[in-house]
Amino acid sequence: MTSFLQLLMLPWMAWSQRTRRIIVWTLLVVLCPAIAGYVLLWRSAGAGPGLAHGLAVLDCLFWAAVVPRALVLANEARRLRLPVLERAAAISTVLYAALTIALPAAVVAILLAIGRRGWRAFWCQPHPVLPHG
Repeated sequence: MTSFLQLLMLPWMAWSQRTRRIIVWTLLVVLCPAIAGYVLLWRSAGAGPGLAHGLAVLDCLFWAAVVPRALVLANEARRLRLPVLERAAAISTVLYAALTIALPAAVVAILLAIGRRGWRAFWCQPHPVLPHG
């Protein structure tokens, strides 16, 4: 059984070290300014869309670079008759596909909730399960 971390690392290990560096630096150049801009400008009207655009670019990079590589890895493992690697690559592909759909959906839902009720109303509301004291 492969661990969650191994499933996340599997498509990255199929790339050469030079290509991994290029992808990581591209992600850092796109994601860090988006997060920093959101943190610094969270009260302004343009902060939420800026974060959403940064995540959209990140999502496109994952669908263009990571998910196809995991599919190729699963196909090659099948051809080489390595069932454990094939299963792990297929699960990794599904995991990345689910994460790249679920994470932006969660961020958009949070941004919509913050926009409607305000920042403090979203984060400071009492938890429905825990007793209030």
